[in-house]
Amino acid sequence: MLKTLTTLGFTGTDAQVYVFLTTEGPQHARDISEALRIYKRKLYRGLRKLQQKGLVNASQEHPAQFSAVSFDKILD
Repeated sequence: MLKTLTTLGFTGTDAQVYVFLTTEGPQHARDISEALRIYKRKLYRGLRKLQQKGLVNASQEHPAQFSAVSFDKILD
């Protein structure tokens, strides 16, 4: 899945975040950052890009939980 996502134009970090969210379900940014060992600043930039592309959703609660849109929708 990582290779497919990078072929589609995802950065390596964005692809890792997306795959993590699809396998682990909704997560807080802190948990994603710790699990993938990504600096929070870089993670938030990536999450914002993924949200703008419609690939990741954020909950309205605080702190927000992020969830991935299904892989099938990305391929469309």
